[in-house]
Amino acid sequence: MECLQDGDLAPRFIVADDKGKPFDLGADNIAGRIIVLVFYRTHSDSIGALNEFIALQTEFEKMGANIVAIGPENKKESRKLNGTVFPFTALPAAPLELFHAYGIKSETCTLDSPTTTVIVRPNGHVFRILTGSSQAAHALTAVKHLSIAAKSSETVNYPPILTVPDVLSASECAQLISAYDNSQAPFVKPQEVLGQAHDVKSRIPDYGRQDRIDLMLNSHEMRDKIVRRLQHRLLPEIKKAFHYEVTSLENLRIAKYEGSRGGMSHGHRDNSYKDVAHRRFAVSINLNAKEFEGGELRFPEFGPHLYKGETGAAVVFSCSLLHEAIGVKNGARYVLLVFLFGDQ
Repeated sequence: MECLQDGDLAPRFIVADDKGKPFDLGADNIAGRIIVLVFYRTHSDSIGALNEFIALQTEFEKMGANIVAIGPENKKESRKLNGTVFPFTALPAAPLELFHAYGIKSETCTLDSPTTTVIVRPNGHVFRILTGSSQAAHALTAVKHLSIAAKSSETVNYPPILTVPDVLSASECAQLISAYDNSQAPFVKPQEVLGQAHDVKSRIPDYGRQDRIDLMLNSHEMRDKIVRRLQHRLLPEIKKAFHYEVTSLENLRIAKYEGSRGGMSHGHRDNSYKDVAHRRFAVSINLNAKEFEGGELRFPEFGPHLYKGETGAAVVFSCSLLHEAIGVKNGARYVLLVFLFGDQ
């Protein structure tokens, strides 16, 4: 096997933490952040190196980095180092295959230091692999570099999104807002949204958020007109930009974001579950962009930058991308949301 190198995609894994809960490197609440994986051999050999990370934990947090200690030891002793409790995530019983996947203790990539530190970028690729002494200090320097670069306008890592202006006219946007405000559609549970024949409303509690209610335009008279707009003005652009033939779409929905966001702010993917795995692209069309503050889209795997489409403009991106709609600071955000897919 080849050694893991800077720039490689970090092998994804799911391993139980010290509390018995699964830790998934690609989970919505983990991906999109700087992750510092500290592989250790045994406590006796690694105490000094791990204590250095414990001492610098607050500095790593300031940079938005999460430390994860990974060892092959038993669960009882996992959280303690000479009586000190780990202040970060611990995976005390990682299988040997995980060490091998990261080039540690393998036949071709034997690394002799008590710990090996692998810094993973927000996009899931390896940034640095550190061995030898003072790994915590070197890791913090590397993390600071990543954090500064992510905020620099000269090194923006743009997500692969497509923006198409004037997919909907101002009057059409106003009609959709009116349709939302005047709707008497009944409320249903989020899990009952798909497959409805008539218009329904539902609160969408994305990881506990409380500021979003959707209206599903399953039978509304505006639906066919909007679909024609998408077919003529948007789908050809998606084919040109992404070389993908869209042949189907889910029913249209208007989302309204208003008030305190609540919940956990780390984003989600739109095709993570079995009943939505067919989705390929998400389309977001602001209906009143100048009438609210906040409400931008954020793609954590590509940096902290925010994106806000103009009224009537379509913002298109893969449903596999981790993304979040930032909470609205003032006003109410109305947005048309569409999920597209095809035969592939």
